Amino acid sequence: MLDVAMKNQLAGIFSGLAGNYTFDILVSPQHESKDELLELLNDVASCSDKISCQVNDGEGLQFTLVKDGKPTGIKFRAVPNGHEFTSLLLAILNSDGKGKNIPDESIQNRVKSLKGPIHLTTYVSLTCTNCPDAVSYTHLTLPTKRIV
Repeated sequence: MLDVAMKNQLAGIFSGLAGNYTFDILVSPQHESKDELLELLNDVASCSDKISCQVNDGEGLQFTLVKDGKPTGIKFRAVPNGHEFTSLLLAILNSDGKGKNIPDESIQNRVKSLKGPIHLTTYVSLTCTNCPDAVSYTHLTLPTKRIV
């Protein structure tokens, strides 16, 4: 799915990863996008010895990003194509503290000070150019434990 040039670029991007990441994949054996998802995530994982895939039968199609054996709370419920491929890469890099779209300390402190519980749902469109940023900012809220 990913060409050699893209894999080489990803290998460079992931070369400095400190954590070990797993795509914890739950997918129905009959899901029409199963093969596409597995091929994409296996291609991404092949770009770094710090990234792996774990596949289990489930309902529907989803995967969670796990860092050092612990769920990050970041979950994708579709094949991350288009702009969502950027969201996938940023999820890994931001979880490792190396992302480019991490808000400054002032905004991080404002998020941490929110009183909860706050129920937050993010919807995305594969054609929306703002969606990768929206997804990244949503991921920022995960450590607060008051936003679900």
